[in-house]
Amino acid sequence: MNNTPVLNPHLALLPAEWIAEQVPVYPVNFEARQKPFEMTYFEVGPGCESPLDQHAVAECWIILRGHGLLTYAGQSQEVNPEAILYFEPHQPHQIKNLAATPMLICSIYWHIQK
Repeated sequence: MNNTPVLNPHLALLPAEWIAEQVPVYPVNFEARQKPFEMTYFEVGPGCESPLDQHAVAECWIILRGHGLLTYAGQSQEVNPEAILYFEPHQPHQIKNLAATPMLICSIYWHIQK
């Protein structure tokens, strides 16, 4: 592994991966950098929802823009901008956009070391 520091700290987004209608996910391109986690930005169109998601990684969402209804582990609650959410591995979660404009969410996820 090259230990030379990267002088440009800016990261770019990769092309969108569409996981549902009006739900594009933009992976962050870390290029050759060593990374302790993965990160994406995703949008949820007005009145739309993300697919129900459940996986082996821990995940945090930061609500950057919009207002929605979060369903996590069978419980629902409204979320607003600047909310920071943590999802345990294997717990189902989903967001529905309740606003007339797209929601923007940053997702950070990683494998928990045992």
